[in-house]
Amino acid sequence: MNLKQMTKIKDKETMIKELADLLALLPDEEVARMYLYINTWYLKSVV
Repeated sequence: MNLKQMTKIKDKETMIKELADLLALLPDEEVARMYLYINTWYLKSVV
């Protein structure tokens, strides 16, 4: 699953599970970058 697919998921539990699976595959600096991206996207989607 990639980020474009993930942004289409409305169910937060599903998104968090998919995100955890995705993060488990990435090296640390990628995880940090992804975390920032997700937080930014999440904040925009909430507001």
